[in-house]
Amino acid sequence: MLKELVEYGPHPPPGKAGAKCIIRDDGQRLDLRYLKKSSDHHLELDFVLFDRQPSLHKMSIMGHRIRIMPYSTFRLNLSVTSPYNVDFVGDELNMHIPQSFETRAEVLELMMVPKCIVSPQSNRPVMGIVQDTLLGCRKITKREDVFMNILMWWEDFDGKVPAYAALKPQPLWTGSKEEVGPDAARKFLGHTQWLVNYWLLQNAFSIGIRDMIADVATMEKINETISKSKEDVKQLIVKAQNKDLELEPRRTMMESFENKVLNKARDDAGNSAQNNRTLPHFTKDDYGPESCGFMENSYLRGLTPQAFCFHAMGGREGLIDIAVNTSETGYIQRRPVNAIEDIMVKYDGTVRNSLGDVIQFLYGEDGMCNTLKLA
Repeated sequence: MLKELVEYGPHPPPGKAGAKCIIRDDGQRLDLRYLKKSSDHHLELDFVLFDRQPSLHKMSIMGHRIRIMPYSTFRLNLSVTSPYNVDFVGDELNMHIPQSFETRAEVLELMMVPKCIVSPQSNRPVMGIVQDTLLGCRKITKREDVFMNILMWWEDFDGKVPAYAALKPQPLWTGSKEEVGPDAARKFLGHTQWLVNYWLLQNAFSIGIRDMIADVATMEKINETISKSKEDVKQLIVKAQNKDLELEPRRTMMESFENKVLNKARDDAGNSAQNNRTLPHFTKDDYGPESCGFMENSYLRGLTPQAFCFHAMGGREGLIDIAVNTSETGYIQRRPVNAIEDIMVKYDGTVRNSLGDVIQFLYGEDGMCNTLKLA
């Protein structure tokens, strides 16, 4: 897009846009009216910062090489979506362009994606092969002879395969050693995607409803478990009505009954259940597992109206929990940060606040901190 604007120059054809000048990194302005050679029209590669809020860790804002492409959306490599916690359902990111040489240096040396592959928090990779490429890696390596032949087409491949990390119970490699640096790691992830995705084009993989259906034996076992659980619940109902049910600590008769019913159904059948009150879909005083939120059918088998209502309740509850927890967690973190923002290590080695009150006589009680800064 930008190249097209520069080529048209200050006098574009009808219906097209053009550019008047090119501004270099050093501030030099080149007037396109006087640049006749096409070699003078080259555009310099630049870097930008991507930020996805809420910015919760260092990898929420990273530096990227830009590439101008059609349409007005940001495009990201799939492997970079993990640290941003983004997906492609409408998430928005902010783009920042460095405005000084100092900022550019920080972006290039500290914030570029290859420098952020390993998290400083846990010292483990936060990016890797995902989705289609991950599936392709599984399929492409099932036959070692085919995989080794494909490797011979790899750019820069010298024919050396790393030694196995484990020999028993079977020879295996590990990706735990990031030994050749961030740029090589970035190159490895990128080349793996190119190679494996192209291989997937030649070796199709599909999935459909048929893959979602459990086999007959599994369905019979599930139905048998659910039927048995329902019978157990009926017996518990009789015991509760006759006041013969053993009370659980600090629970009433009805609380003990509901807890036994729900735990039994949830544990045996593997479905989630909630302590929901009886809905108007059920008869009065119905204490069966369905009225308490136990859903027997899956989405595949089809939901009853009651089960659909319970699913909707669970979904809404999940959304609210996420919203509330996000704001509460952010506020909890903000309070101690604000409380200690004036605390500094003074020249005498003590830790004091802005009033000069001593917080610690020695930083960390032992003075052994690598990030020690004097006021």
